[in-house]
Amino acid sequence: MTSLSSSPGKESQSRSRAQSSTVGIVLLTAVVVISVGAGSVLYLGSSGVSETASPLVDADVELTPSDVVVTHAGGDPLAMADLIVAVRGGGSSNRYAVAPGAVDGNGDDRFEPAEVWQTGHGLAERTDVVVLLVDDSANAVLVREHGTVPRGSTNQGPFASLSVAPGAPESDASAVFDASPSVDDEGIVEYRWDWDADGTVDETTTDPRVTHTFPGRDDYSVTLTVVDAEGATDSVTRTVSVGGTVELGDVALTAADGDELVAPGDEVTVTADIAEAGPGVDSVTADAGAFDARTVALSDGDDDGTYEGSFTVGDAPAESDQAVFVTATDGAGNTDSATTSSLTVDATAPSIETFDVSDQSEGGFYWIYWEYVESFRVQWTVTDDRLVETTVWVNRSGTVQGSYTGPSGDETYENVRAYQASGRDHTITIAATDAAGNRACRTVTDTADGDDPPESAYESC
Repeated sequence: MTSLSSSPGKESQSRSRAQSSTVGIVLLTAVVVISVGAGSVLYLGSSGVSETASPLVDADVELTPSDVVVTHAGGDPLAMADLIVAVRGGGSSNRYAVAPGAVDGNGDDRFEPAEVWQTGHGLAERTDVVVLLVDDSANAVLVREHGTVPRGSTNQGPFASLSVAPGAPESDASAVFDASPSVDDEGIVEYRWDWDADGTVDETTTDPRVTHTFPGRDDYSVTLTVVDAEGATDSVTRTVSVGGTVELGDVALTAADGDELVAPGDEVTVTADIAEAGPGVDSVTADAGAFDARTVALSDGDDDGTYEGSFTVGDAPAESDQAVFVTATDGAGNTDSATTSSLTVDATAPSIETFDVSDQSEGGFYWIYWEYVESFRVQWTVTDDRLVETTVWVNRSGTVQGSYTGPSGDETYENVRAYQASGRDHTITIAATDAAGNRACRTVTDTADGDDPPESAYESC
């Protein structure tokens, strides 16, 4: 509530005392009426001090956030040419003429009952103001009012916000409660702390940051209430889990086939043990980006404290030894992280450096019949640090002709056809496989006629 005061002008008071014994004095003083409504208008009141030589007038003075308003509330009409409104406040003093153009009335040059004069004052909200209505011709102050420029809008009320650090303190350890993110259009003047959310304020501060220690391991609900200059409030409640934060135990990475070598398409399992759950586990995730895979959400299906999830190695993982980064988050937002052991990523297939096929087929008459020998010499060289085997097919049915563990080979394959004078088409294929399962393949098709296949006949498979 804004309080105002009203007092008659000193000029009129002294003149009244001087003439009290010889000149009849008429003193008209109206009761000051104060009201601040929803429209943010401050009614300063109505008062007047006058001698018989000065006009007798009642005037209401109002302050709005932008204007000063004077209403002729009764008494003598006043010559506008003689009237001055003086507004003093905020270190300045301004005088305004009461001109017909600024008066809401009948349009003549006299300020009469029920007419209203209004002008802007240019003062800030909450500025203390003195308003004088002066009869310049009589050198008399007709009205003197004190007031404060009201706010331009209704109070919006504060917004309470609270953070706690650490989010899950140890027993008997201090936690810092920070309400500084709370906001209000006029500013917050008071912070009320209810440390057990029982509805009773346990501590009141003007500082938004306070330190508090809880007596033992438990979940505590803390309520903060903020109060602004108008008495409006807002509250927020936070749960603080006291007694430790989430802590990871063993974390592991396992390939589906049990070895430590993986390639694109392989399945991998991540496991993480929770050594300390703190205020409860909210999530456990594994970042498998090094394997060209997504972030994996781990779950504890049998509620034994071991969280598990799996992913498939993508098409473009990072080569060499790679691990997964596991993060556990508790209900208070605290985290703990750990890195698993590594698996070796091999995403590169063997390189078939050479693959040459020589057609050595020939036919002839042997004893009493014609015979044709289909013969191919196959030479190859393969490079790969983890090469397991090279497999060769030289026939028409696709059956494996032979498998070899070395990086190179030189083998001749023959097929004798009795009573035949020519050979058939053969497809010769070589496939190299490494320990991670990566595979490279080359193939060529040739007619067994003694002529080598052209380079253009070779292709990947």
